[in-house]
Amino acid sequence: MKNYDYIYDVFKEILQLNYKINYKELLDIDLYPGQPILLETIFEKEGITQSELSNLSLKKPATITTMINRLENIGYIKRVSDINDKRIIRLYLTDLGKEKYYQLLNLKRTMSNNIFKGMSDEDISNVYNLLLKIKNNLEKI
Repeated sequence: MKNYDYIYDVFKEILQLNYKINYKELLDIDLYPGQPILLETIFEKEGITQSELSNLSLKKPATITTMINRLENIGYIKRVSDINDKRIIRLYLTDLGKEKYYQLLNLKRTMSNNIFKGMSDEDISNVYNLLLKIKNNLEKI
């Protein structure tokens, strides 16, 4: 088996740097790590249930409940009972939540531009394809 530890170490450093930079940037728009994926998912799948959100985000239901409570308390999301089945609670972004979502998109675009600065379209395409292969390998574990 070949030793790819040096690549893994660089990949780990990239993830740590990205987390560090994103953490600061997220705080600047009043978000915390973990919240962006929820806002993005609720925006893309309006009316999603907490259990569906838990499955899609790969987070435990109790964790999702805590995160949803926080997002609701700060006014980013609202819970609405399903019209046909009052036992089902659906999640929607509020106007403030949508504003945060668009701020998040701008942050994402800025980060992407900074990350890929100086790379050709071919370089970016190669990185994308390699990352898909890495993702595929991780999904098989």
